[in-house]
Amino acid sequence: MPFTGTQNIVQSLELSLKDKHTYSIENERLIRNGTHVAVMYAPGYGAGWSTFNSDSKIRCLFDPLIACAVLLNKIEEIPEDYFSEENGYKDFYGTALQQVTIEWLPKNTLFRVNEYDGFESIELLQDSNWVKA
Repeated sequence: MPFTGTQNIVQSLELSLKDKHTYSIENERLIRNGTHVAVMYAPGYGAGWSTFNSDSKIRCLFDPLIACAVLLNKIEEIPEDYFSEENGYKDFYGTALQQVTIEWLPKNTLFRVNEYDGFESIELLQDSNWVKA
């Protein structure tokens, strides 16, 4: 899987998955069926994905090329030099890459990534017991 040209990646994804979904890239995010955004996180102990990369947090959460690689089980094909400042990764720590998974969230969903001992989880605003003073 070449890591150039987002349109090529999306076409490759649709051809490979054959899962009756359509994919596109909007605002540097992978979108499924025009309604859901791919959000990446690492639900494994050790090092977090977005939580250990605060300078690159948004990029780690939404990078469409990495999301495609995760969906296609081709993480090992990502060149190491992809994680550069030029691609939005500053002071990148990538040991959790092998644990990255995708949660499909409806567009505009408010969420946060919680982390405990490297284990990341997604918390939706509507699922939290927020209190207003």
